[in-house]
Formats: sequence, C-alpha cells, structure tokens
Amino acid sequence: MNRELPLKTDCRRPTGQWNIAGASLHNLKKVTVNIPTGVLTAVTIIYLISPLWSK
Repeated sequence: MNRELPLKTDCRRPTGQWNIAGASLHNLKKVTVNIPTGVLTAVTIIYLISPLWSK
C-alpha cells in the first residue's frame, strides 16, 4: 500500500462534445454550453439569493 505510482505525463484528448443550447429549466435562462466527452469534466453551480440577481 505504500508503493509510489508514477504520474501520467500525457493528458486525454476530448473525443467529442455534448451540445446544450438555450437551456431554460429551473433557474437557467437561455444557457448554451458545449461539454467535452471522453475526459473528466466537472460541472458545479453557485446559487446566490440576492435582490441584485432578480433584475
């Protein structure tokens, strides 16, 4: 368990992409994004409640 494994020096290349255009569900308002496939991709959100955001 204490063996050190070598680190990879090369990175994976995307094999394609998922296209999402004009998403308007829940709090999304016409969001368009291309998400790469074949690589590790993380999608996170920041949700703020502020009177400034309601304009």
